[in-house]
Amino acid sequence: MSKKQILITGGSTGIGRALAKRFAAKGWQVIIVGRRSKLLQDVASQYPESIRAITAIVFHNHYKNSLRFGLY
Repeated sequence: MSKKQILITGGSTGIGRALAKRFAAKGWQVIIVGRRSKLLQDVASQYPESIRAITAIVFHNHYKNSLRFGLY
């Protein structure tokens, strides 16, 4: 039987971090997403078999056209 899965945004601190740890402790596969890679990795390292961390890339909508055309 496969494990239940959950995606938690803001998983590096606060409520998101607490939820990630709680679900991992109950055997869920947890994916946490956030902006701060180091903090995400700190959480994931506590439950290496259950938590995977993904660092989100955030950019302002103003730059959308620049990114599309490769202009920085």
